[in-house]
Amino acid sequence: MKSNETKKTLSKTEYKEALSQGVYQVCFEKKDGSFRVMTCTLVPELIPKTLKECADDLMMKPKRKENDTVLAVYDLEKSCWRSFRIDFVATFNKIK
Repeated sequence: MKSNETKKTLSKTEYKEALSQGVYQVCFEKKDGSFRVMTCTLVPELIPKTLKECADDLMMKPKRKENDTVLAVYDLEKSCWRSFRIDFVATFNKIK
């Protein structure tokens, strides 16, 4: 069952605002139909700045066109960037 069939989906802006202020547990349906639970954030102080990111900042690479249906977040358990489709979110709960 798609998450948008069970509850109102937040907008991408609403997810970004919430994630920039805390840590959330997100459960979402993956493309293969399975579900994944992820602990993630967009709080800058919780995201390590790697050497690659520093180099990219210095080179000022042009940004890719932003996808309105996918949100990139920092996965605190895997210590890397992951993304999910906002219309496939089943649950979105604040942890801290």
